[in-house]
Amino acid sequence: MSSIGVGDVLQATVPLGQNGKPERCRRYVHPQWQLLSSNSSESLWEEGVEEIETQSCEDGWYYNTTEMSSTIISEWDLVCDQRALKQMSQTTYMGGVLVGAVIFGGLSDRFGRHVLLLISNLMMAVGGTCATFSTSFTMCCIFRICCGMALSGLCHCCFSSVVEWIPTRVRTVVGTGTGYFYTAGQLILAAVAYCIRDWRWLTLAVSLPFYVSFLYSWCQSPHKTDWAHETVSHRDSPRLATIGLTGVLQ
Repeated sequence: MSSIGVGDVLQATVPLGQNGKPERCRRYVHPQWQLLSSNSSESLWEEGVEEIETQSCEDGWYYNTTEMSSTIISEWDLVCDQRALKQMSQTTYMGGVLVGAVIFGGLSDRFGRHVLLLISNLMMAVGGTCATFSTSFTMCCIFRICCGMALSGLCHCCFSSVVEWIPTRVRTVVGTGTGYFYTAGQLILAAVAYCIRDWRWLTLAVSLPFYVSFLYSWCQSPHKTDWAHETVSHRDSPRLATIGLTGVLQ
């Protein structure tokens, strides 16, 4: 028995599907070691194997870890009857993006871009860190929603700041350049994911930089921007009032 490999164990314990590959959700009730015998005939395969009793995999699954050492699928066995939950993590994340777009848009107009930028950075950092140490799939999805909301807040504050602060003549160039940074981040993420094959460490690795972003945003005082805005408003208010009154009279 010491010379038996993983492939032999699979052949003796897991039936083959219609595609000729081992079934993912069924197994033999009792190991069929006779299938490993080189003397087994074709008739034994055609007549005997089809009648062998099978059952669902009640003792867990064996996962291929050649590409990723650990994923949320292997962590919480999101296969077979639980396979529909595999897409739930990404669905909840995109749901958070939608909710964040609705909520953070109005809040940023009410409380300012700087405040919402701080909140979004902190929410992304804390949400990602908590998702890393989640003990259940439900807990992981909840923190993924927080990360999705934070992403909407970051995107909204960044692009709104570009529109409000950058002169019109270079606004298109700066906005396009901001999009290139997003693309560069996606390429860097692929490289990081290639080096870190465990989903928990990968999630933590992409969450930690947001703590740095939060501290940097915290140190950047918005008083200069507020002072410049108030100066322009007070300086231009008589002229704007005259233009408005002229428009009404006409």
